[in-house]
Amino acid sequence: VILDVSSPAFVPLITSPTPTDSVEEPLAEREDVKEKQRLLKNSFLRKAFRRISHTRPPPLSRAKLLVALHRIDMEKHSLKLKHVLDAIGLCVAEKDEYTADIMKEAILVLLEDDIPAVALMRTVLLSAQAMPEMQKFALQEVIPRLVRKKTWLIAPKVWEGVLMCVKTFNSQRDFEPTIRAFVGLPMTQLKSVITIAKDVKG
Repeated sequence: VILDVSSPAFVPLITSPTPTDSVEEPLAEREDVKEKQRLLKNSFLRKAFRRISHTRPPPLSRAKLLVALHRIDMEKHSLKLKHVLDAIGLCVAEKDEYTADIMKEAILVLLEDDIPAVALMRTVLLSAQAMPEMQKFALQEVIPRLVRKKTWLIAPKVWEGVLMCVKTFNSQRDFEPTIRAFVGLPMTQLKSVITIAKDVKG
C-alpha cells in the first residue's frame, strides 16, 4: 500500500494537469493541487491502516501494524525512508487510535530487536511530543535500554535520535534514570550528551 501511494502515478480523485496546463497554470494553483493530492494520499493510507486493524479478527493489531511499518525492508520493496516515516507519522498523529498504551506496546517490541529500527527514535520523539506520558516512558525506559545496547555502535542513526530526545527533554523531572544510564557511557558519547544537554552537566 505504501509503495502504491508513494508512486508518482498514484493520484487519487484529482486529475493531473496536462503538460500544456502546467505551463499556463499559476504556480499557486499547482501547489494547491499538490497539497490536495498529498492530503488525499494520506487519507487513503489512514483508511487502509484502519481496515487492517479494525476488521474482526484484525490481521494486525494497531501495535503490531506499527511494529511492521518500522521493520519494513525498504530496499526489498523499493521504498524510500521518507515514505515509511510519513506512514508511521500518520499513525502517531491519530492519538485516539494510537494511544500511549499502544505506542508503548509497539516500542517495547521494537526495543527487543538486535539492531533497532532506523525510525524508532523519531517515533519515540513524535509520541513524546504529542503525549506527555510518553516523555516519562522515553526517558525512563527507551533511552536506558538503547544505552545498554550500545546503540552508537550498532545503529548510529538511532543514536542520533537518542541525542535529539535528550536535547528536547533534558529539563524534565523524569530525566534521572537517563542520567544514571549515561554514567556508563564511553567518554566520546558522554561528551556529545553533555554538549547538547546543558542541564545534565552537574
